[in-house]
Amino acid sequence: MDNYLDSTSPEYVRRMASALNAKWEALAPYVTPGARVLDYGCGMPVECGIRERVEDAGGVYECHDISTTVETAMRDAGATFRTKEDLQERAGGYDVVFLSSVVHEILKEGNGDSLKELELIRQLVAPSGVLIIRDWSGARFQVEEFSNLKSLNVVSVDAMREVLTWVGALTINKIIHFRGGNDYSVNWDRLKIEANPTNLYEIAFHSVWGLDSLPRESIESYSGTRSMLNVVINRWGEYVLEREYDEWDEGYLKHFQRLYDVDRLPWPTKTVFVLRRTK
Repeated sequence: MDNYLDSTSPEYVRRMASALNAKWEALAPYVTPGARVLDYGCGMPVECGIRERVEDAGGVYECHDISTTVETAMRDAGATFRTKEDLQERAGGYDVVFLSSVVHEILKEGNGDSLKELELIRQLVAPSGVLIIRDWSGARFQVEEFSNLKSLNVVSVDAMREVLTWVGALTINKIIHFRGGNDYSVNWDRLKIEANPTNLYEIAFHSVWGLDSLPRESIESYSGTRSMLNVVINRWGEYVLEREYDEWDEGYLKHFQRLYDVDRLPWPTKTVFVLRRTK
């Protein structure tokens, strides 16, 4: 699905742009003068975006995205855009390959094409270069304070109806799975929803997109990204994990508070992995 063709695309672009500073924080330490940077899954161009920041730091910026809408926009903006075919001929061609909120999109297919794309990405990094992955964290990997969170209170009956609409869609699309009667419950009197930690994480982060985004987001799994990525990375003997940290984007809090009675984010918004290619 092209995320830039339906009626929700302006909101999608706004959400992506709002994370620009966090993206640059992950990328900036590795953009040195002359560094060849590939923004894989670059998204739509925005003012003072990643391209401009890379070039201001002396790096050489190139980009790729599955969306033909993005390809046209980036080319029109003057960026060097690389197609999948181009990249197949550029093994070892980049000092930095950056993927922000891309891996979960790749993994959602769950087939051989996903593995082929990850293998392509693996080969794009030059020896001693870095692969930077910024994506969903997953409930099972959080700090102890939140590792067993099983319930959230919503702010109103209307909010509960909206959340339950997401629950239905996520269940149909097999993003969440309920094992039995004790695994999920709704208390209308207390406006409380209970679920196992993984399902609650999926419900919460999906629902804050709003119902207009239901067709696009309800087919994507967030909680499994990190565990599946760990499996893949463990097979890549030429890479070592150089750095890993969680992001807490407080800008997300206003989206949570539209539906949920919380005064802080229950989970990190993203995790950043920096993988160094050693050979």
